Amino acid sequence: MFNSDNLRLDGKCAIITGAGAGIGKEIAITFATAGASVVVSDINADAANHVVDEIQQLGGQAFACRCDITSEQETLCTGRLCRQ
Repeated sequence: MFNSDNLRLDGKCAIITGAGAGIGKEIAITFATAGASVVVSDINADAANHVVDEIQQLGGQAFACRCDITSEQETLCTGRLCRQ
């Protein structure tokens, strides 16, 4: 099992695609627990928002972004969130 004490991501931003459920959700929560600001990206905006709420309840920082990764324009917009 991953122990976030072994790896800190403070000051980093992570974009996790497919983060509304399953493995993507768990990766987003793990990265946030390790200190990263996480962009929770998913085609399902409601699912992304629920994951953001969960991360924030754990004390992490996260932002939801509805994104269809098959759209180049949408992925560029998602990338801008990390740079802000």
